[in-house]
Amino acid sequence: ERVTHGVPTGKIGADAKLAISTSLTADLTVNTDFAQVEADQQVINLTRFPLFFPEKRDFFLESSGIFDFGNPEVAQLFYSRRIGLVNGSPVPIIGGARVTGRIGGWTLGALDARTGGVDEANDGVVRVRRDVFGRGYVGAIATSRSGPGVNGDQRSGGVDTSIPLVIDGQNVVPNAWVATASTDSGRAPSAWSASLDYPNDLINAFVAVAKVGAGFTPALGFVPQDGILASSGLVDLQPRPNWRGIRQLGFRVLPGWQIVTDEHRSLTDATHWQSGLLVWHPLSVTLQSGDNASFGVQRAMDHPPSPFEIVPGVTLTPRAYWYTRGTFAVATSSARPVSGSASMSFGRFYDGTSETEQASVSLRGSGHLRLTESVTNTSAHLAEGAFDALVAATQFEYAVTTRVNVLGFVQYNNATDRADFNLRLHWIPRIGDDIFVVWNSGYATGEDAAFRFPSLRSAARPLNGALIVKGTHRIAF
Repeated sequence: ERVTHGVPTGKIGADAKLAISTSLTADLTVNTDFAQVEADQQVINLTRFPLFFPEKRDFFLESSGIFDFGNPEVAQLFYSRRIGLVNGSPVPIIGGARVTGRIGGWTLGALDARTGGVDEANDGVVRVRRDVFGRGYVGAIATSRSGPGVNGDQRSGGVDTSIPLVIDGQNVVPNAWVATASTDSGRAPSAWSASLDYPNDLINAFVAVAKVGAGFTPALGFVPQDGILASSGLVDLQPRPNWRGIRQLGFRVLPGWQIVTDEHRSLTDATHWQSGLLVWHPLSVTLQSGDNASFGVQRAMDHPPSPFEIVPGVTLTPRAYWYTRGTFAVATSSARPVSGSASMSFGRFYDGTSETEQASVSLRGSGHLRLTESVTNTSAHLAEGAFDALVAATQFEYAVTTRVNVLGFVQYNNATDRADFNLRLHWIPRIGDDIFVVWNSGYATGEDAAFRFPSLRSAARPLNGALIVKGTHRIAF
């Protein structure tokens, strides 16, 4: 049952897991509900590109690695958050099915879901991979989005390979993929990527080149930017001196790079770059305790093709911006009862300056309590205006008993001038059954808010709110 602004609603759903064979499993879901899923970590986006948020829903998380194709920095052909979410808001999933597992040397995955509400779509993906050369594979993927709420049948597909090799005792991993996606005009723009990874203890190196054609926007994928040619890479030297408690040192021999230009331009001509980032870490240190520290220098470039509103009221003009920044970061081992991290980035920023500070502290108490406080703040002074971007969060989890767990997530960011609460009680009355009590609510914090949090009057005037009680009962055959 769900209570939203005092109006109770309810629904009944069902999930089933079937063993097709010893290595192949089918999952079915009807009237799927994700009330118990933890809220996303809030971020204030100071870039021109969409943010990638990880999947947190159980139905899509289980065996999700089978469906991986591409990467979110360049293009990802299947992004499960496209299903059941429209502009970040949930739409009902009427039903779905998933089959995953292995048959001999083949890894198989198929998923299909039907959504309702404002979406009215049928979303499907099929993924196959064939083992080659021991640890390597060649694979293929196909996705489809259709239905009453979709303009035509939107399809995409691709093939990929990864072949880990050991040459003279060193790991060498070539990877490649190529994909295409249909468009309303009948065109089928393509994208491809080729990379070579050298992930070894003393030397860690990586280089990649990718191209994303104009209009390559798969309906079930994630593509930050199309119509581009991109390259990235790094070369790190990582000796283990075994001296004065030092576990490993890190030296970036060559500045790491991330360069993006128009798909018809050259990566070597900086005057044609759309964005660029050169990162040099002269030294990083990891101690035997797990504590670590690093500092570095960044040379960044961004060329917005059109006016870019970085925050409301501050708009950058379309031109090439070059700026240099310093970075410093330190973190203690997460194995400590109290651990933490802190980082700072400072220097030029577009046509002005900025400082970004991040800090977090985590507490683990006697195996029952986990508490994390984090804050990120950016203070910028640009020619077009000044602004502060602040995000603060508190996460806590307390195991009352082995069958009763309380989880809380409180967040605030000044971009939306609101505080959001996500509280969940999970009770397992007996093995196989679950009861969740979830409370979600958001409150205005702006100075002009009629009911400003944390005043007592604001408690009765949330921006949004829901009290959800969910019960599940498992039946084994």
